[in-house]
Amino acid sequence: MKQFLGVLLVAAGLLAGSAQAGTALVPLLETDIQPGCGCSFTRFNTREAPIVRWSSEGKKKAQLRAEGKVQTLDLRQEKYIPERDGGPRPSDRFVLHVSNGDWNVQAVMNAVGAACKGKGKTCSLTRYEGRLVVLEGGRQRSEIPAVGICGCE
Repeated sequence: MKQFLGVLLVAAGLLAGSAQAGTALVPLLETDIQPGCGCSFTRFNTREAPIVRWSSEGKKKAQLRAEGKVQTLDLRQEKYIPERDGGPRPSDRFVLHVSNGDWNVQAVMNAVGAACKGKGKTCSLTRYEGRLVVLEGGRQRSEIPAVGICGCE
């Protein structure tokens, strides 16, 4: 029985590791990121550049870098729960779904507060924490713990 549990734990660890590592997303380059209003999503607890950038302006496109090039994704859904005037408050939810056929990304995020540093500043950026659910090529699914910084830069 002990041996079976050990094998089960190792198998679960390998599966979890492959689901996390299986995504071919790499951080966007500085030249890939267009300034303006939107959200930048990074892996949780890292200082790397965003892996997904979504523009809330114009055609509301998103970019990610995979397979050595920038992929552009179209907006499928943008939802704020609850919907309210005056911007998000802590614990409000934000769901974003973008896709281009080969890549499907859904951000499921909770607002945790302002993302500005320093006292006395008016903050137009909101910090979200949650996960990115990434479906690559309709086959490989990964969940990535993530932080989203949204607003106008």
